[in-house]
Amino acid sequence: VVLVLLLLGVKGGGASWPFVEEPSNGSAVLGQGAELRCVTRGGGAVQWARGGSCSGLRPTPAHPRYRLAGDPRRGEHHLRVGAVTLEDDDVFECQVGEGNGTEPRASRPAQLTVLVPPGPPRLELPEGAELPWVGGAEVTLRCHAPDTRPPARLSLTLGGVPLTDVTTRILEGSHPKLSSSEATVRLTPPAGAQGQLLLCEAQNEAGASPTAASLVLDLLVPPGPPTIEGLQSPHVRAGETLRLECVVRGGNPPPSLHWDKDGRPLAASWVTEGDPGVSRSRVTLTVTPDDDRVTLRCHAHSPLPSGGGSASVTLSVTCEWTRAEVTITGTPTVGENGTVTLSCTSAPSNPPARLRWWLGGQELTPTESARTPARGRGWVTVTNVTLRRHRRAHGGTLLCEAETPGLGTHSASVTLSVTRAPPQALWLEAPPPNVTFRVGERVRLRCHARGGHPSPRLQWSKDGRPLKEGTQASGGARGGGGDAGADADVAPLSVTIVAAPEVRAGQSLTLTCLAGSAHPPPTLRWHRQGHP
Repeated sequence: VVLVLLLLGVKGGGASWPFVEEPSNGSAVLGQGAELRCVTRGGGAVQWARGGSCSGLRPTPAHPRYRLAGDPRRGEHHLRVGAVTLEDDDVFECQVGEGNGTEPRASRPAQLTVLVPPGPPRLELPEGAELPWVGGAEVTLRCHAPDTRPPARLSLTLGGVPLTDVTTRILEGSHPKLSSSEATVRLTPPAGAQGQLLLCEAQNEAGASPTAASLVLDLLVPPGPPTIEGLQSPHVRAGETLRLECVVRGGNPPPSLHWDKDGRPLAASWVTEGDPGVSRSRVTLTVTPDDDRVTLRCHAHSPLPSGGGSASVTLSVTCEWTRAEVTITGTPTVGENGTVTLSCTSAPSNPPARLRWWLGGQELTPTESARTPARGRGWVTVTNVTLRRHRRAHGGTLLCEAETPGLGTHSASVTLSVTRAPPQALWLEAPPPNVTFRVGERVRLRCHARGGHPSPRLQWSKDGRPLKEGTQASGGARGGGGDAGADADVAPLSVTIVAAPEVRAGQSLTLTCLAGSAHPPPTLRWHRQGHP
């Protein structure tokens, strides 16, 4: 153990080492105090040297900030430096003089490092890149933190989000022991970055908290498209009061808003609220019948090339007289498996009527529809439907329904008639052949027809002349067909005697007896005064 202590107490040429505690490397922030410790044994004279030059034992005009501290009786000879400067950034030695003309003995060198914290950095814009910027355009920014030791670390954020496309470099400072840091960022701020904070922070080991420079982004941002609020439907009633609002979101500078009615300006003001701004313009209008089909338009004007725009609504004014009546035209009769086209037309209405076809509770698809302006006001709507029907559709109701928004519905209907082929059979019901009848006797004949739809009409004729006598009847059958029959009574035969208009006594007289048509041929007999 004694050997070890002896070795610790010997340094250099075998003489006793005069230092109990030697100074060590340290650092101090610029402007703050620093202390280098030195404790010796024995009563030798102690001095401090900086960079090879003697500092002296007490304050001097050359070194007013230096002084010795500690209890010399205990060998304490600490060096205290007040308000360090870059001049103090050097190597220090504690030296002990033993007298007798010998050279003082020096401690190990100790490096005092002076730390310089960053001041507020500077945000630098390229020449010609003054605010405001055009949103969506790329811009290059530089953040500069000059004269720090060690070099400052720079970070950039936008709206609290770190920026990534950052290039950093270290430059020489205004003093050989100082450095400057520079960070360059390429930034394309979106329109949503309007009003956000661009922050550059600088920090090194000398500062407890970073210093910062900031910039509030001021961007030229085109406004969004305008919208019209307050109108649930363009169908309005005469006398109704409209309170419409034109709304535009965003835009820097805010747009100006203007209303017009069919190109004629309307008086209205506009305001911008909130951040980012929402521009609003309100207009109040009492609807009249003359406002039908007029267009209300809101214009948004912006100085930016891509700004501005417009929104519009075209009014459809409903009046009490505009409820639509409907008419069906066309023949509702069609041959079995044939086609027929019917047309449904509305009377002038406002708003335009919506026409729909129905058959048997099912809606039909129209073949074509058209809408044309009516003379004066309102619209005329026409729709056509083409049907291909079989006999089961006979008697069905085809309905055209007109719906006028806000005014209810009207309808018209027709009954479909589906015809079949002519009667399939025609025959007579009569007495057997070769049966004779007396003159004046009534004979009943019956004509029958089978099939046909609608039921056929039967007509008797005699010698080509229609007979008025007789009755007609028909019976229904499934599918619309049926049988038909007609009865006819033959009138009695007529008998006529033809003679000369005048005759003298003694002259001969010729009489002719004529009988009308009969079957079989009649037998004629002459009688005079009741005697054959």
